[in-house]
Amino acid sequence: MALVFLRVPAVGSLDLAAALAQRLPIDTAIIALPDIKAEDLNLMTEQLGVRLTNMLVVPDLFTFEYLWAATRNIGGVLGIEL
Repeated sequence: MALVFLRVPAVGSLDLAAALAQRLPIDTAIIALPDIKAEDLNLMTEQLGVRLTNMLVVPDLFTFEYLWAATRNIGGVLGIEL
């Protein structure tokens, strides 16, 4: 059974994200990886961005700069819209 948070299912692992976005009717991804390097996050968002309409990133609030970025409340957690 998939993990579900606020009626949003976690449908697969990070390795499967691009393939799932291509095969399933997914238009939005929520990325919550506080320990990811900025370069890896950029690469991931570039790869997923061609397949998805919306991406929300839950940042590491201590290292992520989000000035002027659009934000969204995801069940009480800050999300940054890309």
